[in-house]
Amino acid sequence: MKKIYSTFTICTSILLISCAQINKVIKPTEKTVVVPAAAPIGGSTWKLNYISGPRITFEGLYPNKIPTINFDTTKSIVTGNTGCNTFNGIYAIKGDSLHFKPLATTLMACMDGGKGEQVFLNIIEKVSNYKLEKDTLWFKMGSVNMMRFIRQ
Repeated sequence: MKKIYSTFTICTSILLISCAQINKVIKPTEKTVVVPAAAPIGGSTWKLNYISGPRITFEGLYPNKIPTINFDTTKSIVTGNTGCNTFNGIYAIKGDSLHFKPLATTLMACMDGGKGEQVFLNIIEKVSNYKLEKDTLWFKMGSVNMMRFIRQ
């Protein structure tokens, strides 16, 4: 009986000591920060400063208000402004792949910003991937840069 008790005591002691050391090894420090994979584009307003395609100047497309976009990376929700109307919707990111579900927009009359709004919405539907370079966010169709946003 003493042998079983001694063996049990030794095994229990070894188990407790090893568990205590594991806690010391994986215990996070005060400097440990957990960042979601898609966080770099979230938490900021991105302002459009280039759009591909139209033969109208950027200022001609957006004479009054320049489009913006915001990403809520915790809920995969996108919101913003088309240059006239506000929009919201759902997006999906996997690696550098980026896709938007159909966006809901308000229906205000767009006197000067109507052309730009249509260009913005048509291109954003076709975006297939993105590239982030410091404070510049590119929306792309394959290898072609279609929209460029600057972090505000």
